[in-house]
Amino acid sequence: MIALTRRSAPPDVLDTLLIVTFLIGIYLGYSPRITAGVPIPAAPAGFAGAVLLLRHYRNIEQRQIVTLIVVITLYLFSILCVSDSSYLGERTKGFLQLSYSLAVGYGAWLTFVQFDRDRLSRIFLYFVLAILIGCALENYTGFGAVSDFVRGRLFDTNLYEATLRDQTLYGGRRPKLFTSEPSHVAFGFTVFAFFWYVISRSANKTIVYVAILGAGLFLIRSPTVVLGFILIAPYQLLVAGRAYFGRVRGADAAAISLIGLSLAALGAWVLVSGHLFEERMNRISTGDDASYFFRIVGPAAVAWDTLKRRPIAGAGLTGEEVIAGRVYQIYVTAPNFSPEWRVDRISEVITNYFWHHWIYLGAAWGLAILIAFGGFLRSLRTPSIAFCGIVWAVMGQAAGAYVSPKCWAVLFLAAAMSLVHRREPVAAPAGRSFGITRHPSGQPAPAPATIERTR
Repeated sequence: MIALTRRSAPPDVLDTLLIVTFLIGIYLGYSPRITAGVPIPAAPAGFAGAVLLLRHYRNIEQRQIVTLIVVITLYLFSILCVSDSSYLGERTKGFLQLSYSLAVGYGAWLTFVQFDRDRLSRIFLYFVLAILIGCALENYTGFGAVSDFVRGRLFDTNLYEATLRDQTLYGGRRPKLFTSEPSHVAFGFTVFAFFWYVISRSANKTIVYVAILGAGLFLIRSPTVVLGFILIAPYQLLVAGRAYFGRVRGADAAAISLIGLSLAALGAWVLVSGHLFEERMNRISTGDDASYFFRIVGPAAVAWDTLKRRPIAGAGLTGEEVIAGRVYQIYVTAPNFSPEWRVDRISEVITNYFWHHWIYLGAAWGLAILIAFGGFLRSLRTPSIAFCGIVWAVMGQAAGAYVSPKCWAVLFLAAAMSLVHRREPVAAPAGRSFGITRHPSGQPAPAPATIERTR
């Protein structure tokens, strides 16, 4: 039975430090190796999430752990159903990494939902400001040398050093800010800024959010930041547009005007980004942009081909090498693929975790696992499963690493932030009187509450 009760004591300092460590791990993507071929994906996030899971195990609900086990079990069955067993060892490694990622993501969720909105919004805002300040320092001071020194110690492979490309496409060296490549900076910045936007109480947060993303476009110089504008609409429609107990305020003029403002902001910033990334947009339009091809065009084409050829179980978890020959054929025959682009490893040229889902699982298992995830999100009392799915899919256009905590942190954070938002709703536009917050019905709002399990 689920009951509404007043919120218990807030999380302590250690909880705060651990979720900060979790977010740092998601941002950096630091993955040390146990052996030459076995990395620990996003190790700081994994450590923090595991500790949080142990600290808050008393808050685990039976239906949540059961539905999570169902999801993990379906993944196990999916790799056993793949016809080609020669890569079973690699798929097993991927399954273990995925299970670890889901477990630590759940541990983080257990903790995030205990925080109040103001405290969480400050944490995300501090991350966003730190990234903007760090990028400004890299762009306009000698701080880039410090960043490069740290990067050299953290990452021994896949270090981005395409300075000449940055000069051509963006007019200058893009900041890496302790990560292996600029795309990680843009991904972390966009995710943290968006979740600040979801839970902030500021009356002018849409304007502030647009300004933050604009600063990110200017300082980070990555098209990934544009995804933050796209996410405004699902937030306004599926989270902010809901009444306090889940009913949609279809006729609320303020919500409609905010959606209009969101779409107008998206349109304006698409035009601005087109100016900032003029050279890159020209390359994309002429089919001469490797990054865009490997993140958007190529993965979609491979996924569609896999769904047709392997509809039941796909290539299996981390099974790119199984279909390597077919991937090469699809890429080299694509009209917008350049023979000058290097394809050393298949896993490095399919950088899109949304399309990874279908490449790895095929149509049958892919749909079955999505349905199972829906049941799991429902057990977490997520206000809008569609919101979580859209956020996860949109950000998947900017990142790979399907079996890493980085991928699944987006889903767990979307679930947690939408729940925290619903638990402490923003006052209705016309419902303030002498400091009293009122529901749309005109009745005084109840004291802030949290949903807890009746023991």
